[in-house]
Amino acid sequence: MKTNIILLAVLIFTGAVSSVSAFDQKDLEKLLATGHCFKCDLKGIDLRGKLHVPENSEEIDIVKSDLTNANLHGLSMPGIKAWETILTNTDLSETDLQHAHFYRANLSGANLSGANLKRIYAIEADLSGADLTGANLNRAKLKNANLTGANLSGANLTKAFMEGANLQDANLEGAIFDQAELWNANLQGANKEKADMSKAIFNKVLHLDNE
Repeated sequence: MKTNIILLAVLIFTGAVSSVSAFDQKDLEKLLATGHCFKCDLKGIDLRGKLHVPENSEEIDIVKSDLTNANLHGLSMPGIKAWETILTNTDLSETDLQHAHFYRANLSGANLSGANLKRIYAIEADLSGADLTGANLNRAKLKNANLTGANLSGANLTKAFMEGANLQDANLEGAIFDQAELWNANLQGANKEKADMSKAIFNKVLHLDNE
């Protein structure tokens, strides 16, 4: 009896994992063929070395799709359209995402370490708990973005627009904020050790000084 119960539990757990990581094959084929896939199910997909901008398209379009736990490591996707897209726990490390559109996208827990995020549009995006170690966020638009608990150590945020951004408990060690606009940003509990904020622009910031 005990063995049957354990076996049943394993089967239920396996099924739950499969449902979370499974993707729709037709959606994958559409994305690879056209570079566009609206509201697609691409959970857990591994696109390393597979996804390229088609010759008849200017950029990849995955608006409102679900790429939870997907692997896009090292891909070149400049200008990708991904507003309101779910990229929770997705591996986007070492990717080229300059000029990407992440309006209200969910990137919580995503790995964006070493990514080129220059001039991205990520207004109201959820980047809570994301790994942005060493990322290039030069001139990024991060107004009202949620960066709670994010790791931004060594990131370049030169001239980033971060009005109203929530950086509570974020790791900002060694990050560069040269001329970054931090109006009404929340820095409560953030680690600002060796962060360069000498030329950042403030009007009202919550908990700017370590106390």
